[in-house]
Amino acid sequence: MRTILDGELVEWEVWAGPGRSGRPSEGVLVFRCLSDPERRPRTTAVDGGRAAAEKTAHVASSGELQALLADSLPLR
Repeated sequence: MRTILDGELVEWEVWAGPGRSGRPSEGVLVFRCLSDPERRPRTTAVDGGRAAAEKTAHVASSGELQALLADSLPLR
């Protein structure tokens, strides 16, 4: 798990999670707003499954994670 700031200096926590079905072949990054807990968490799919999502969460640059956050969708 790590934290990043978006372009508006809002702090987000990011971690890897399973896809909707919970299978390891699906992976997503989950973004939760720490600055404003009322904001809905957001997710974005990661190609390569949960292992790829975990790797992305740990080794991607802050800029790469910011781009993924910008393309993410509200969690349902």
